[in-house]
Amino acid sequence: MFDEYIDSLKNDIVRETCNLINIPSVSIETQNPDMPFGEGAKKALDYALNLGNCLGFRTKNIDNYCGYIEFGEGENLLGIIGHLDVVPSGDGWDTPPFSSTIKNGKIFGGVSSKEIAEELQKVHNISVDKKKIDLKEPIKELGTTNVEIKLFEGVTGVVKVNVVSEE
Repeated sequence: MFDEYIDSLKNDIVRETCNLINIPSVSIETQNPDMPFGEGAKKALDYALNLGNCLGFRTKNIDNYCGYIEFGEGENLLGIIGHLDVVPSGDGWDTPPFSSTIKNGKIFGGVSSKEIAEELQKVHNISVDKKKIDLKEPIKELGTTNVEIKLFEGVTGVVKVNVVSEE
């Protein structure tokens, strides 16, 4: 019964996890007491605590340094402990570090113009320069997105990019 309940929440869990991944929560020390570890870390803390609150848990922000989400009382108290700030992303990512997509049942960064060009070549044997793909930012959610491709001067085409979970 519990497994079925969790399975029924899978899409919501994945969506909220992706939303949190999309926040560039690189930790930087500041003199600002409202965000002692920087704006990104503050946004991630606020997002997580707000989500916990919306889901009916008790939440507490402790001077913007940390927070907690809890449920229950006494011996039946469940608390979640973790951290949301990260170190700078650096180089070597296969996907952008602060956007999300799902590959092989795992959540990773977003779908970029480079990945779209590679898939067009691999699946349809169509060669497209990634610079010709008009993608303002990586695609960060499951579903279908229309993406324009500049074919020639004044001529564009549209491809439908379908991002799905690979389970």
